[in-house]
Amino acid sequence: MKLNFNKRDLVISDTNLGPSKTRWRNKTLARAISVALLAGGVLPASGWAATISGVKFVDDNRTGGAREPGEPVFTGGGGIYLKLDSAPATQRPVVEWADFGDGSYSFTGISPGTYKIWQYVNPTSPLFTLMSSPSPEYFASEATAKTITIANDADAIALDFPVPNLTPSAATYINDAQTVANTICNSTGSNVVSVNDNTWPTGLNENSIVIISSSSVVEVPDPTLDIHVQAVCNYGTLRDNDQDGLTITYDALFANFEDGRVEGRDASTSLPFGFGSNVDLKIFDEYTPCPLSYYNDHGSCEYYGLFYNEGVIQAGEGLHRSHADTKNIPSTNVSNYIGGNGGSIDVFGNRVVQNGAIQSGNGGNVVFTESYYYNGSSRHLKVGGDGGAITITSGGMLTGSSQSTTMSGEGGDVSVTNPCVDRSNPSDCHAYELGGGDSGALTVGALYALTAGYYKGHSIYVDPTVSSVGSDTTIIAEEDVVIFGGDNWLLELRELSSEAITAGGKIILATGLSGTIDLRGNNAKIFKAGVQVEIYTDNLLLDDGVTIESLVDAPNGVIRGPAKIIYHAVITGSSQLTGNSNETLPVRLDLRNAGPKVDTYTLAVTSENGWTVSGLPTTLTIEGLGQSELALSFTLPTTPGATDTITVTATSQADSTVVATTEIRVKVAEEPNLAVELADFTAIAEDGGIRLDWETASEIDNAGFFIVRARQDENGEYTEITRITPQPILSVDGSINGASYSYRDSNVVSGNTYYYAIEDIEFSGKTSLHMELIDSATAK
Repeated sequence: MKLNFNKRDLVISDTNLGPSKTRWRNKTLARAISVALLAGGVLPASGWAATISGVKFVDDNRTGGAREPGEPVFTGGGGIYLKLDSAPATQRPVVEWADFGDGSYSFTGISPGTYKIWQYVNPTSPLFTLMSSPSPEYFASEATAKTITIANDADAIALDFPVPNLTPSAATYINDAQTVANTICNSTGSNVVSVNDNTWPTGLNENSIVIISSSSVVEVPDPTLDIHVQAVCNYGTLRDNDQDGLTITYDALFANFEDGRVEGRDASTSLPFGFGSNVDLKIFDEYTPCPLSYYNDHGSCEYYGLFYNEGVIQAGEGLHRSHADTKNIPSTNVSNYIGGNGGSIDVFGNRVVQNGAIQSGNGGNVVFTESYYYNGSSRHLKVGGDGGAITITSGGMLTGSSQSTTMSGEGGDVSVTNPCVDRSNPSDCHAYELGGGDSGALTVGALYALTAGYYKGHSIYVDPTVSSVGSDTTIIAEEDVVIFGGDNWLLELRELSSEAITAGGKIILATGLSGTIDLRGNNAKIFKAGVQVEIYTDNLLLDDGVTIESLVDAPNGVIRGPAKIIYHAVITGSSQLTGNSNETLPVRLDLRNAGPKVDTYTLAVTSENGWTVSGLPTTLTIEGLGQSELALSFTLPTTPGATDTITVTATSQADSTVVATTEIRVKVAEEPNLAVELADFTAIAEDGGIRLDWETASEIDNAGFFIVRARQDENGEYTEITRITPQPILSVDGSINGASYSYRDSNVVSGNTYYYAIEDIEFSGKTSLHMELIDSATAK
């Protein structure tokens, strides 16, 4: 007997049933002969009439068994396996592949006998745990296979295979999540802590359920206190108390209800780097098993570790800066001229429901009020602060409602009043290009995603295993949009609106082996890219008569390729820290594998000024969509006011072009001034003078204030610091909790720029100069 092998159909070559070990052979004749040989008999004289056929279908109610009216066919393909029941364990089954269009399969030419038949499910798939159990009946492994008896060679047996629907409607999922959140937040018991004032409670533990009332504005303590509770139910406002960031970890639930707000603080001049503060809301441990008590209370563990948002979550805005002109920008140490970066947001839950607004902080703007010139060589300087990033990760379902908005912070702008004007010497007007900041990146990772809503960022990365995106979804990126996943991944981009996915650079869609991208139901230009659209998948589904090119608006068109794994990683955590001289400062970062497969990272850390950094491992392996904590420590030098930039990188060993980077700005605290804590100081030009306003947060034994003026040299340093008030401006009575002051300097010349600061004097005669809040104005 001679068989011809050609590239028409797949046959699994060993009992591993994996996609990487396959070979091709003739579809009809070879399969019929194989089935007959498996039965241990000869080919039936009737022409191999016995058949087993059916479809794979979507089991909407997840009950398994027979197909019910209205349940659609499953278009994700997949193998159906057939094996003689009495065959040895090492016997290879015969495989038939379900059609990607109508979900159908068919075995023909089967000899009489008793057979096992099952559908293959990848053990790494989120479907595996559910489908591999004996009940409900999914027949998803040889151990749970369906047994079928062929009585004679004329039998025709129909058998459909269910695939559970893991993507119920977004509205249903949101309603179910809201019910669970309300149930937990209406709990009673000794572990429930109700907050009706503005004070974060003490004595909490991992069993505590914290309920913030609608009238409360609660300042959350420093992240180093390690807040870990069972649940947080926020109906009011949670706010970072000190600009070090707001961090809460939970086990069962974090719920931010409709009128709830979670806020990082906007930057102020009292911080060394002017960054907005971050917001981190994360489950304590993604591998913590669901407690039996939770199962008994809610009937399942599907929503254990739920992050639910229908309010507003907002990170802090970067510091805005104002300068007279660009002439005195130094060639080094330009940080005082740059707007602060916006705060970032990091969300991690076993289930995530986004039904509100999430926005990271905008970068700080920079304004040059007088002229735009630089007395030196031409160069470019980005002075606008960068917008904060957003990272959202779900260990299971991630659902976004149609009214939700998820936006990373925008980069700060730079504006100049009178470009390139030098009244005294026009030849000093050189080309000096100033740039605004970049907006933040947006990264979303989940096993399953129903991503309705509005998403915007600098670059957007989305990695679910199963994703459904419809007409209520808009995704906009200044650079690239990358939607990607692993093997057997399904992306449904059906019935999208025109230009639903827009990118200034590329739009990239990619799946691993046996993955599917479903673009049916589209006939408009749903993709708009500034460069091109790239699609990497083995299975692309389109309506009849529709081409991928007809759905794309991009100058370089469409690039098609086979299945491809894309790797991505993100480092989140603190961006600015302050400690005392010689202190060892602990720092915790999270390295997130935002790709679909396990990856090993090579880690490195550098200090700009050679400070001692310890605790970082050389390599780290993380599962797909997993994370691991990086525990570092910095040893600060003796010098008060010293600063450094610590850079941590993680390079993927699977793809060396993938590098996650974060920078941490660190400062040694200034010597404490017990007399005055200055909150704000501004200089404002008015007709005939410059008004100086300042506020104190506290005053102890303070007699009053002197106003000082200074010059700024070409290196940005302040010199010739001189008092302009011979007698102190007296402290206000009762100013122990702070007060407001004002002074007008009339001894100014129109067109000149003046730099001011405050000097306080204690009753003992000791003085302290507050150069950290120096400000300038140009007289009118």
